[in-house]
Amino acid sequence: MLVALFSMISLLVLTSAESATHSLPASLNSQDENADWELYTSSGEEFSVLMPEPPGVIQTSDCLDLLCLGKRVETTYAAYSNGVVYVVTSFKAPTRPSLEEIISEKMSPAVISSDSTVTSNVKLNKFRGKNYIYQVENSDYDILTTFYLADEHVYQVTATGGSRNDPEILRFFESFSLGSGNGIEIGEGARRGGTTLSSAPPKIAAQRSKDNRPSVNGAQLENVFKPQDVLRKAIIVIKPIPEYTEEARNNQIEGIVTLQMVFASTGRVTTIRTISGLKDGLTENAIRAALKIYFLPALKNGKRVSQYIRVEYHFNVY
Repeated sequence: MLVALFSMISLLVLTSAESATHSLPASLNSQDENADWELYTSSGEEFSVLMPEPPGVIQTSDCLDLLCLGKRVETTYAAYSNGVVYVVTSFKAPTRPSLEEIISEKMSPAVISSDSTVTSNVKLNKFRGKNYIYQVENSDYDILTTFYLADEHVYQVTATGGSRNDPEILRFFESFSLGSGNGIEIGEGARRGGTTLSSAPPKIAAQRSKDNRPSVNGAQLENVFKPQDVLRKAIIVIKPIPEYTEEARNNQIEGIVTLQMVFASTGRVTTIRTISGLKDGLTENAIRAALKIYFLPALKNGKRVSQYIRVEYHFNVY
């Protein structure tokens, strides 16, 4: 079963960030790509929102009882642009979760109680919500997140990176609406770079490393830095957890898949190489999950740069 990836951005950043305390320099604006903002919606959902690229979709489910007769489905819609990760997460269960339940689960108590956190009650048409604006300790960007209680779902709308006064971030939040259902159908979502996802497993590139392990390769980058050579290391915001294959479960395969990849300055995973793998499709599933990682690019000399990073995926038989 796919495990939830989006355990509140604040917690992910707390464990991933090794940042110096610096403000985002104005020179970053010179790197801004021209985002193609479009209005998106999804069948079965109650929202529409502007996104800067076709959103990626990651769906997870959690059992609500010992026999797993009831499940809460968590669906994350994510996009990246100009150093910011934009996310809409929906929560749905047979009995709609309360707003307070989701907030207490997804927000760190330390963030909620902090004097520096800006908190406000909000209302979107008839739907009530709660808004939080804050910075993680030693970070150089803002996190804005708003929770809404809709008719059938609880929604969390989040932007990580940039500034609370960023016009694109404000545009994203202002565009979010409930009950409209207007916009381009997201469907199963987009892979990074716009490749359409389908129910069939994506092909792994034919190229292989010297030890014959599968690898995925993207465009060659002119400058890729090691983590110790950048001012701010790349920060993972969303890290999907790969599915366990039935074949691996039957064969009781456990262990760790280690991948080396490039987190490009464009916010894309451009190269993945297998350092250590597992059989029965687990390495391939780890690669598929890695392609869906969303992150804030590394910073060096006031600009976003590409960085090497190693990511581990742990597989255990339950």
